[in-house]
Amino acid sequence: MNILYTESSPNMGGQEIQAISQMKALISKGHSITLACKKGSKISFLAENSGIKISYISFRNSIDLFSVFKLLKIVYRFLPDIIVCHSGHDSNIVGIVRLLLFISQRRPLVVRQKTYTTNKMKSFSLNYMNDVVIVPGNEIKEKLVNSGCRENKIKILPPGFDFKKMRREFNLDLPAHIKSWLKNSGNDPVIIQVGMLRPEKSHDFMLQVLEQLKHEGKGFRYLIIGGGKAEIRKVLQHQIIDKNLWDRVYMAGEVYPIMPVYRYADLVVVPSRNESFGMTAVEASSVGVPVFASRVGGLPDIIRNDISGTLLPVDNKSLWVSALCDFLNKPDFYKRLAKQAETDVEKHFDIQNVVMNILYLKSK
Repeated sequence: MNILYTESSPNMGGQEIQAISQMKALISKGHSITLACKKGSKISFLAENSGIKISYISFRNSIDLFSVFKLLKIVYRFLPDIIVCHSGHDSNIVGIVRLLLFISQRRPLVVRQKTYTTNKMKSFSLNYMNDVVIVPGNEIKEKLVNSGCRENKIKILPPGFDFKKMRREFNLDLPAHIKSWLKNSGNDPVIIQVGMLRPEKSHDFMLQVLEQLKHEGKGFRYLIIGGGKAEIRKVLQHQIIDKNLWDRVYMAGEVYPIMPVYRYADLVVVPSRNESFGMTAVEASSVGVPVFASRVGGLPDIIRNDISGTLLPVDNKSLWVSALCDFLNKPDFYKRLAKQAETDVEKHFDIQNVVMNILYLKSK
């Protein structure tokens, strides 16, 4: 099949990494793939390094006529069987092109991958500008239905992972600045959080928890991996200083590939206030690293509390402090849970199953 992926975001997060994984898996099965994205976007560099064919579109806004005509030209030339779209601007542009192709004999199936929700969701584009909406789990499906999206258009399909590739990357070298910090910051356990610097990722809450741990005399190091807006980074840096955690915390920025980071993790935390899935939990679990996560969104679909990891209430400082103290006192117990998680994620989240399900949508 010919499959066109679109992505208008300039940044790199979980949905962009997932799109790259899907495209590479489809190419390995002999399908022809093209990515339409912004020139200079982070996904464009990753796609280029992965050998994925790229067509550049500006995606200035959701009704940018130049982008509509450019995408229409790509569609007529490439003749995709499936178009997979992601972010707001590219999804709406794809939707407009879909309407323009209404009478076409070779009209592609338009698949919208919806990996997060906002407070101002508009159901019109979800109902009328694509053929099917893919979501990672039940919680986000319920939110979309409650916002007016037709339930029969929504299909649950969790993200997929290339576990063989991830384990190969696990043994790659770390960036020098992270290695230097790890070498010079002592020998205390390393707690790692991976994710973009956004309020819903709860870095501020984690700093409150760790401040309390320090007051209780516990030893730890906290490594923050992820990029984001400069103003959010600045706020977090001030909080680190105000809480006297400057000697225990390092904000390392974006790291790709991410897997080598987990080689140095004693514990991975996902304290999110909102998390449609939780790719970090799968990544850490795939290499046997214990995970503490919020009981929210799609995280309970990955972590089974006290069986394969630990689920905790959102923003409950006392319970998070207590759980982390318990981990620091008896880490071997949590390592045993992580071994179960390793088995679970490989069984349920293989990338080959995901792409087969995307192809199956077209056959239906």
